[in-house]
Amino acid sequence: MKIAITRDDLEALTSDIEQVLASHALALELLPTASGFFFGSTDYDGYYFEVLRDTRHFIQKEFSYNSDSENLYYTEWW
Repeated sequence: MKIAITRDDLEALTSDIEQVLASHALALELLPTASGFFFGSTDYDGYYFEVLRDTRHFIQKEFSYNSDSENLYYTEWW
C-alpha cells in the first residue's frame, strides 16, 4: 500500500525533529517512541537522536531531489 506524503507533512515532521533535537525534553510529547516487535527500543537515547538526524537528512535530500513533486509516497516494508 502506498500512502501519499505531502510537503506540508514533511515540513511538519522536520519542524518536530528540529524542536526535539534542540530540546530533548520534547521527545515524549512531539515524537514518542512506540513499542512492538518492528519498532525496536523505546529509549530516548543516543540511537533515538541519531535516527532523528538521519531522518532529517533524508527529508532534506528528498526535498531537493523531488523539488517539483507535490507528493512523495510511503510504502511499508513489512
